[in-house]
Amino acid sequence: MKIEIKAIKGAEHPIRTESDNEKMDELVQSIKEQGLIVPIKVRPLGEYEVVYGHRRLHACRELGLAEIECIVEGVD
Repeated sequence: MKIEIKAIKGAEHPIRTESDNEKMDELVQSIKEQGLIVPIKVRPLGEYEVVYGHRRLHACRELGLAEIECIVEGVD
């Protein structure tokens, strides 16, 4: 299901604490050229919170996309 990016927030306690700018640039370029191939997973908490796919969400935000393909699942 497609969800507006502005309705998705990052996880309160993300697993990744460091980022690699070069790899992020590669991901942004890949999504720009091929589109988002693997949807992110979110859980509904009023808004939506990312379960996995934080980097893909960040890349899509950098590209200025309005919506992103998501799997919605109520997980802890």
